[in-house]
Amino acid sequence: MSKEYTISFYFDSRRKKGKNTFPIKLRLYHPPSTKEKLFRTGYYFSEEEYMQAVKLKSAKGAKKISKVRKQEIGEILHVLKSKATNILKDLPEFSFEAFERRYYNKSAKLDVCNYYEDYIKNLENNKKVRTAEVYRLSLQRLKTYIEYSKKKEPKEIDFELITPKFLKAYKNYYSDLGRTNATIGIYLRPLRTIFNQAINDPNSGVKKSLYPFGKETAKKFQIPSGFKKKKALTKEQLKILFEAKPANEYQKKAKAFWFFSYLASGMNLKDVALLTFDSVNGNELSFERAKTRTEQGTAKDEIKVVLPPFAKNVIKEYGTTKGKKNDYIFPILLKSDTAFEQSTKIKNFNRFVGQHIKKLAIANGLPSDISSYWARHSFATFAINHGGASMELVQESLGHKSIKTTQNYFAGFPTDVKKKLSESLLNFD
Repeated sequence: MSKEYTISFYFDSRRKKGKNTFPIKLRLYHPPSTKEKLFRTGYYFSEEEYMQAVKLKSAKGAKKISKVRKQEIGEILHVLKSKATNILKDLPEFSFEAFERRYYNKSAKLDVCNYYEDYIKNLENNKKVRTAEVYRLSLQRLKTYIEYSKKKEPKEIDFELITPKFLKAYKNYYSDLGRTNATIGIYLRPLRTIFNQAINDPNSGVKKSLYPFGKETAKKFQIPSGFKKKKALTKEQLKILFEAKPANEYQKKAKAFWFFSYLASGMNLKDVALLTFDSVNGNELSFERAKTRTEQGTAKDEIKVVLPPFAKNVIKEYGTTKGKKNDYIFPILLKSDTAFEQSTKIKNFNRFVGQHIKKLAIANGLPSDISSYWARHSFATFAINHGGASMELVQESLGHKSIKTTQNYFAGFPTDVKKKLSESLLNFD
């Protein structure tokens, strides 16, 4: 395409809006045809704001605007001009009509919100309700920050707006509100996924050059991560919890399911709730992790566990006595549940076990931040340190695709193991 074009801005003083504000329009001039066209931007500034922001001479006696406001307007104009420039560079052949379609998103999905909504809808259709909730939260936090910074609620969010500078300001905003790095990371990881979705979509118009994430540099933003605390009980602490006497039936039930999870290779409580009668064959339990299922609903790998007597007694005491092959063992879910109802019940089940195992733990001098998920980490750590299991065996038992994920579950070797290693280093007999 021809590179002969000029992009500038036009202060449309003919159309006053609000209190002394006027529309700012993008002016595109094409010298070969000697034609130009104006495009609305959706922004309105006073004459003083516009003139001072673009460093033009203001009218005598004009009120000076603050440096912050001047910088804000300058950034808006820069984003608008960059967007127009990128569109023009990508057009195979110049025409005002082709530019207009791209500029107003008539033939390209450049709106972050659209991609979020499409992705959330796909998650819900595949019964991934909890994940969909995380993405909705991420989108809402993004809108909240933009409303704060731009002083108006965003109806659309251009990908061009999400720059490393924007993300740093976003992080500072939520840090000032008391959000931890771990929480901010939860907000931003879905946005990174949305960016990748758009870049991989040939019809989006979103180029790789816009991608703002990566290892921290002047041109990239690294999503913060919280300190990874090892969520595992030691051998001695596991013994204390196992022998602890529950104060009531709630604690007894919570303890039973916590240790069922621990003994069943650290099975997630969601997978416990989804267990069906055909999952058990004698002492062997077979199940498919809900987390690793494909969009078609077929699990990728089957995990097999040998159940010790304690785990079998949990099924006997808290499970349903009879049922068809595909009926749930534990009366937590119903086959008639919708995806939303199922998600809510699983969330309540997790909360129940977490709350009451915490009370039992505190009463016996164990960590107060214990949760149902500690059973999974405790299984991995005990299996390696005391059960003689290899990292690869634990990886298979947990159903992890990557051994790096398994390593994150491992709380490390105890001091006595390290001491034994140290003492053996000069033992050459």
